[in-house]
Amino acid sequence: MNAITAFAFSRHRKARAVFLLLVLMGGLQSVIYWLDRSTIPVDFVVFDTTLQATIDSLKKEATKPTIYPFNPNYLTDYRAYFLELTPQAIDRLLAFRQNGNWIHSALEFQHITQVDAQWMEKYAPYFKFPKAKKNYVLPSTPTPKSATLELNKTTSLELKNIYGIGAILSQRIIKYRNYLGGFSTPDQLDEVYGLSDDVLIRLKERVKIKTPPTIHKIDMNKATLNELIQLPYINSEDGRKIIALRSSLGKIDFAKLYQIKQFDSLKIKRLALYLF
Repeated sequence: MNAITAFAFSRHRKARAVFLLLVLMGGLQSVIYWLDRSTIPVDFVVFDTTLQATIDSLKKEATKPTIYPFNPNYLTDYRAYFLELTPQAIDRLLAFRQNGNWIHSALEFQHITQVDAQWMEKYAPYFKFPKAKKNYVLPSTPTPKSATLELNKTTSLELKNIYGIGAILSQRIIKYRNYLGGFSTPDQLDEVYGLSDDVLIRLKERVKIKTPPTIHKIDMNKATLNELIQLPYINSEDGRKIIALRSSLGKIDFAKLYQIKQFDSLKIKRLALYLF
């Protein structure tokens, strides 16, 4: 083989090697391109927003208060607010109950309170009415059934004679009486924690208020915060709201107290026992 032939053969091999190298580089670029395309981009802003919405929803569901069955004849101020009952509706209910009347069905409750169908659909399934008054007849006790107790003077031992009231509940009633400075109405027994509906019925059948408490009322337009928070039904937040309303209006009365959020008719009625 001469020099010219060897040179030509070497150039041919070099050209083929360059061609193969170019093909290999092109193949690698294609693989890299498709691998890069296969990775789906993530919008982290949208992802974080969706995740936070899910977390908020779960937290809201976890903190949602539980509603237990209850007798609507004994709705308290707190429970009425908790159940989103309007002040007008609770006023109608209280007026009906003050005459010694009883509600026996959800339909009757709606007729009296005039709540809308949406409220009834949400809360009426939790209504629990006693089957009959005879279910609450007192068994024989050491104290005759006809005997009545003076609510503001009765002892813990006398209260324990009422079926369903033990040592703890009797002491709790006495303690709440002391807190109020004496019961002004038997309906305040509804506010004693732990008294079930049937026990309340028995208790109210046995007690009367023959000696109303002597309450020294204070002027809501002059009372200091310290004086206000010494009264039942008023905590420090309520006292500050009363003083703030008084400062903005110059002078207030019970009608103006309705401007304070969460001050409904029942609460204002209770405050009227201690304020003027």
